[in-house]
Amino acid sequence: MRMFRKINLLVISMFVLACLAIQAQSPTSNVRHNQQTEFHPQFVSPIGCSSNCLWYSGDIDFGAPNWDGLWNSNVPNLGEELQVWVPFVPGYGPWLTSAVQIKTVTFNEHSTGIPAVTNMTFDFRTGMSAGNAGTVIYSGNCNYSAPVATGRTGYGYTEYAYTCVLPKTITLKSGSIYWINLTPTLSNDYAAYLSNAIQSPELSHFGWGDVMDDSFAYGPYFDVNYANTDTLNTAFSEFSVGMTGQYVNAIR
Repeated sequence: MRMFRKINLLVISMFVLACLAIQAQSPTSNVRHNQQTEFHPQFVSPIGCSSNCLWYSGDIDFGAPNWDGLWNSNVPNLGEELQVWVPFVPGYGPWLTSAVQIKTVTFNEHSTGIPAVTNMTFDFRTGMSAGNAGTVIYSGNCNYSAPVATGRTGYGYTEYAYTCVLPKTITLKSGSIYWINLTPTLSNDYAAYLSNAIQSPELSHFGWGDVMDDSFAYGPYFDVNYANTDTLNTAFSEFSVGMTGQYVNAIR
């Protein structure tokens, strides 16, 4: 099922079709789990977060009625692009460290074809809100390799892990909220949809608590101007994202 035109065509769920506008809640009241690092005996390291994993928000569940994905890619052949920023709050680590150094970021996205990536960018921001782009604090081009299939499939879609190796580690303060976007540029006509991760508890979740109901999307072609993703579809309260790196004692 290929969907490329205007806002109601961004979402791909077979089951959730209504687009409801709801007020975004305060991130401090919507963090699932606590901010300390959590260790789950059943945790299986996801692709892109298999070593030095700091945070993994969770898997998509193609077997659940609320599975979905939101366009997050640049497809020049179609002239269409949408970007999604996902919030996160770095935890304090096992020794109440004051900061984290992030080395890689992974977005799990699914499509109906094999993605052909020609570029990938990253963008860290603060201060985002509905209609407000916030402040860019770090951005640039990723070092990357070909996306890797996660093994999760459903309804004709195959999920791939898009991993950005940052040009240099990025140090962020623990306990503060940030937003991250990765945008792959694809040379073929297969759009990539950022997988949602909203089962409760989130499947395979690891690390910091997930900030719910506070992601934002931007794409002029689709008439989306930093919209809270919950207003596009109620299945978009959280997305499947992972980060690797290490805890440090001070901002350097």
